[in-house]
Amino acid sequence: MVETVYYYLWLNTIESYRFRAFEFIACFLHEFGTGDKTLADAIGKAYAQSLRRYHGMLARNIFSVNENTIVDLFEIDFYIF
Repeated sequence: MVETVYYYLWLNTIESYRFRAFEFIACFLHEFGTGDKTLADAIGKAYAQSLRRYHGMLARNIFSVNENTIVDLFEIDFYIF
């Protein structure tokens, strides 16, 4: 019986992470598709709308660094091709 409860709690946790990821992707696509926004603006606004409330200060800073890295890499690849 206890294993069933643990499995259910674990399954709920995994599903909530998947939902958060899809929510971020949907927000990003919406923000990037509407208006004259840059890639960094769209990522930042999507993060603020979907994932920021679940992250502490450390995770927010890590996401900010990764966001800047992703944007820089995208611009480099875009200019090469």
